Amino acid sequence: MTSSWSEEISRQERFRFGSNWLDFSESLTEAQIAQAVDDLKRLLCLDSLDGRSFVDIGSGSGLSSLAALRLGAKRVLALDYDRDSVACSERTLAGHAPAGADFRVVQDSILRGGLAEDYGTFDVVYAWGSLHHTGSMDQAIRHAAALCRNEAGARLALALYRKTMLCPAWRVIKKLYVAGGPRLQAAIRWLYLRLFDLAALALGKPRTAERTEHYASARGMSFEHDVHDWLGGYPYESISPRACRAFLGELGFRPLYESVRTEGKTLVPGCDEFLFVREEG
Repeated sequence: MTSSWSEEISRQERFRFGSNWLDFSESLTEAQIAQAVDDLKRLLCLDSLDGRSFVDIGSGSGLSSLAALRLGAKRVLALDYDRDSVACSERTLAGHAPAGADFRVVQDSILRGGLAEDYGTFDVVYAWGSLHHTGSMDQAIRHAAALCRNEAGARLALALYRKTMLCPAWRVIKKLYVAGGPRLQAAIRWLYLRLFDLAALALGKPRTAERTEHYASARGMSFEHDVHDWLGGYPYESISPRACRAFLGELGFRPLYESVRTEGKTLVPGCDEFLFVREEG
């Protein structure tokens, strides 16, 4: 797994998400952890994970895995393809998990077959903002669904990039960002932030300076880290809410909760959130 990851990085085919997370994790606070716990409760429509197993696909910083443990999950698997993300998740969980918590951090790919045989199935499968970066989103969703316990009520929580008219342009920008060196990336970030401020001014929304002040407590990641993560998020795929519901319906899941921007086309990028439950075992 490590060799393939390194080769994709060297060929400039993949963003180093983990490097960004390692930098962020050094300043992780209890306030950010508490916000992650609240966000997870909201998305899963549960106040507790007592007695439930939980897998975090694309664990990144390990913050969501930590939140699951803080909510009482009996077993947590943090899985990520990026070796730096694995290191970051290990650091986060080792430093902040409750005493005696049962967790495991592994470097593996959701695109690999046989994950359920190797790691078992789970009451809650969680993949926030990761499956659209695999390079094969449909396959990733199928494999994530296969990790759900084969009983009615097992939960599958996803955050996936919404399909917009600008997706082809974003794909080009992200590929250029990943291929560029530090100077080009800094220039793209500068231009992005200037355009962000102009759009915010036109729409009467908070500009960069205002968002930065309280961003970490609300989002979990600092604004600067999030901009780098967004611009570098390659591979990049997207899906409409309607297509997502139909796809998961074919796999035996029904929607329980969702937070989506629109059913039609939009210029606004970002993630839509979905919570599905398995209908029958």
